[in-house]
Amino acid sequence: MKRGKPIQHKLSEHGLKVTPQRIAVYRALMTLGHVCAEDVVTEVHKKAPTISVATIYNTLDTLLEHGLIARLN
Repeated sequence: MKRGKPIQHKLSEHGLKVTPQRIAVYRALMTLGHVCAEDVVTEVHKKAPTISVATIYNTLDTLLEHGLIARLN
């Protein structure tokens, strides 16, 4: 994952709307590093428990589609 620019700039540069949910998921990924999706859900829910699991998974898919994250098998 690339670091340096603020999360908001990274999202907008990749054509994504900047939302609190996307910021929370991306921030969790920056904090945790290489983890599974369930770990991201746990981390996001520590600070934003109202974000649904479906939203977190959809956000991960969106970040993947836009090249902001990569899937590790």
